[in-house]
Amino acid sequence: MSGDGQKSVDTVQRSKDIAAKRQALDPCLKENEMTTQCMNENGYNGEMCKDFFENYRNCKKFWSWVMDQRKKQGIQPYLPPPEERESVKKEYLPLLLKK
Repeated sequence: MSGDGQKSVDTVQRSKDIAAKRQALDPCLKENEMTTQCMNENGYNGEMCKDFFENYRNCKKFWSWVMDQRKKQGIQPYLPPPEERESVKKEYLPLLLKK
């Protein structure tokens, strides 16, 4: 019986590890998930979810721009880790809005 409990713990830990890796690689994971949820809830009617799609596209554009700027400035990693993203947003969003 204890073996089954350990398998459950291992499965939960693997799921957490995968989620953390996905978040590290995709700064727009939340927007992606929200878009998917909208599509699921609305019978895959894209018209009902167009605001979610636009938000996801804007997120992707923003982080692509941030990575480009950091690359030009020699800042690595180009994509900041999840724990730094809020401060990076505060730093870079005003610069993008000035463009």
